Amino acid sequence: MKKDVALDARKIVRIAFLVTVGLALFVLETAVPRPLPWLRVGLANSATLLALFLLGVREAFVVALVRSVLGSFIVGGLFNPSFVFSFFGGLASVSVMAIVYAYFRGIFSVVGISVWGAFVHNIVQLTMALFLFVRRWELLFLLPYFVFSTVATGFLTGILIFFLLKRIAGAEHVRVPFSGAEIEEDQFV
Repeated sequence: MKKDVALDARKIVRIAFLVTVGLALFVLETAVPRPLPWLRVGLANSATLLALFLLGVREAFVVALVRSVLGSFIVGGLFNPSFVFSFFGGLASVSVMAIVYAYFRGIFSVVGISVWGAFVHNIVQLTMALFLFVRRWELLFLLPYFVFSTVATGFLTGILIFFLLKRIAGAEHVRVPFSGAEIEEDQFV
């Protein structure tokens, strides 16, 4: 019983650490000027991707949703449209990344899973903007830009997490759910 409590406490600390990292990246990214109002690299999502690979699906959901709520609270945007976009985009993104991770891990690497997550996040945001806020079909003209930015930002985040997981897999005191031999340079899908 005592050992289970210690494992649970360690898992909670790891989740809290990843939420904190995601929050710091979210706040930093919010402060950086963007060329387009909706264009963000999405580095905060790297904490969610790490949680998925290191801790599991349930923990990835916790990291994404807590980070979204606390991040919006910190920057003063709780319950405004950007919070709605972030929260539901994150929920959909983690759902799809979890499905791809569980069933298509042999086809898609961490980079591919990251691109899937970014793609779904942006499509959900565009759909919500279309049906809940803007209600103008002209918004769909942004779709090619969303798709291009999705691939670029998802790829960058995926590469970052790929090398981070590779580094973690090389550390003897850290257990990663796959061996270092499975993380190869040619896994950029």
